[in-house]
Amino acid sequence: PASFALPQVARESADSQRGTAIHAYLATGDLAAVPEDLRALCGAIDLDALPAGESEIAYSWDPVAGRGERLGSLAGHRDYGRAPGLIYATADRVRAGYVGDYKTGYCYLGAPPAANLQLGFLALASSPDGCRVELLHVAEDGAIRAEGADLDAIDLAGVADRVRGIVARVTAAQEQYAATGRVDVREGAHC
Repeated sequence: PASFALPQVARESADSQRGTAIHAYLATGDLAAVPEDLRALCGAIDLDALPAGESEIAYSWDPVAGRGERLGSLAGHRDYGRAPGLIYATADRVRAGYVGDYKTGYCYLGAPPAANLQLGFLALASSPDGCRVELLHVAEDGAIRAEGADLDAIDLAGVADRVRGIVARVTAAQEQYAATGRVDVREGAHC
């Protein structure tokens, strides 16, 4: 969290561009808009087999009030507006009581669905009384494998506590940086 007190550098890679293109196809179904090198993979995806719901729906969550808000589809990719004090995220696939997140790469994906903070946060913002969450792994042959968990209100209260703890650590680091011009960060596998 301390690194969030520092100026941020946006970086794109071939892998991130690949993931963005696949996500866009899964949201729109527009194969003509997919880069040529990804058309075979995207064309093999059975869009009718995707979980029911809407694609690319943004949410905000207020850690003080403990309340989420549906922002809907955004005009630009991750164009949240950034009101002070709110935390933002976009659900790849969502409906009442369900959040799905597409994973298109080969990197380490972190925690399983029940402990995945990204999924937990989206569930907290969209369905705070309980939610089915799924990682939707997109394979090279177009197959989608779902890995899921059910989170109840108690699980989501734990997610809220984790998020508030992160916010507190980021705020402390921002205050330290403002006062001293430096902040203690550690480089590691998470970087």
